[in-house]
Amino acid sequence: MVPARRRMVAMNKSALLLFSLAALTVPALALAQTDLSRYRGKNRLLLVFAPSKADPRWQAQNTLLVGSAAGFKERDLLRFDYLEQGGNKNAVLRSRYGVKHGQFRVLLIGKDGHAALGGPTPLSLHTLTEQIDKMPMRREEMRRAGPR
Repeated sequence: MVPARRRMVAMNKSALLLFSLAALTVPALALAQTDLSRYRGKNRLLLVFAPSKADPRWQAQNTLLVGSAAGFKERDLLRFDYLEQGGNKNAVLRSRYGVKHGQFRVLLIGKDGHAALGGPTPLSLHTLTEQIDKMPMRREEMRRAGPR
């Protein structure tokens, strides 16, 4: 492949990655959201805590979720990123979930408001959807939706 074509393909892949991430991530104004109770009963939440966007674990989490917009939508899943550079507003949630300075942590919060899954390593879409599909509320949603 010619170098110019190779650069164009690489740029297109980067643009696709950024577009996919934008579709998954709640708009920047909501990133400092500390009152998650407004989502209870309506949405499942994926909370991603990281020191910064330069953190390799934050970047790996993004890569693992490329192309997952449909799975997120189907499961009423919203993603919130909490970066240390977010200041005191992020400190409230970091404290609530026991995330220390410099730590990376991913938490899956069910519609009932309880943490269903979490850890210090990025989570794949498969792991997330498998866990969500085991949740009682999700099973009821699937039952009501019927066979596809």
